[in-house]
Amino acid sequence: MQLYTLDEVAQLLKVSRRTLNRLVQKGALAVVYIGRLPRIGDEELARFLACAVPLGTVTLERVLSFFLSVKADKRSAEDDQLRARTLLEGLGHQLDMVTFRSRQLRAFMSTRLTAVSASSVNRELSLLSAAINLYNAEMDMQLPNPTKGKMLREPEGRVRWLKPEEAERLIVSARLSLTPYLADFIVLALYTGARRGELLGLTWDRVDFERAFLVLEAVHTKGQKRRCIPLHPRALATLVQLHKLRLGEFVFCDKHGQKVGNLRKSFLKACERANIRNFRVHDLRHTCAAWLVMEGVALVVIRDLLGHQSVKTTEIYAHLDLASVRLGLSALDWTGQFKQDVP
Repeated sequence: MQLYTLDEVAQLLKVSRRTLNRLVQKGALAVVYIGRLPRIGDEELARFLACAVPLGTVTLERVLSFFLSVKADKRSAEDDQLRARTLLEGLGHQLDMVTFRSRQLRAFMSTRLTAVSASSVNRELSLLSAAINLYNAEMDMQLPNPTKGKMLREPEGRVRWLKPEEAERLIVSARLSLTPYLADFIVLALYTGARRGELLGLTWDRVDFERAFLVLEAVHTKGQKRRCIPLHPRALATLVQLHKLRLGEFVFCDKHGQKVGNLRKSFLKACERANIRNFRVHDLRHTCAAWLVMEGVALVVIRDLLGHQSVKTTEIYAHLDLASVRLGLSALDWTGQFKQDVP
């Protein structure tokens, strides 16, 4: 068996030593050691050259795998893996990214739109774009990015909220549920605007009864930013009652003191008993925001309470600010003219 140095192998393969070192580290090329010196045998080199993907080809699988490994600590890592799998199945694992063009992407998008919504396709395109950009930046490449300008128009965000009397009806219905904490969860969601995961993951050490607020650390929030939520008297009273019955470190836990995983089924049954249609758990958060807007609370204040990254997200509730609209209309007299001439 003939042995080659790494420099000799790099020259034979016409790649840099840096690229060759990566191949060795990933196990694509096996080395043997003569003393402390790494060598690659001719049989191993022949096996590598006989692989299906030509050396130097940057495949979609390589680009996505690189992105997922670098971003493995993202909160959305599991969702990214599912979207990456969809991209690989639709575009092909061995898609050559150097020759990847818009027509291939549009064919993928057309197929996907027969099964999922435009927003789902946009999330998949966002992942693909981010993966290409990261690979280009880290590997000093110039791969084309056909996703530019391909984002689809999405329908206006859904805003479903309850009137106060409907909310009370839902709470009463939840008290009849076999899930003992359901009604208390609904009250806290309505009066804090917190997300489902933020409430189900809430621990007692982050509830300040004396100063009436609860703390959501960065690791507990979607935006990864710490925020404090002042407690409405009704929310505070609910927490006081729950604290008397606490079984573990979590505010919402089962009889063994373990964190509650899901309450979707019991919530939907409570909605059905209360004759409330087309209402989801997340809509409790919408309801809190809607009530605040209709009371004239500024959007920036609501943004901070809900933990939105931008006030643009909060603006989906702006149409509910009827008080400001009425104030504006009051500047008109019955003939439709302004009461005072504008200079």
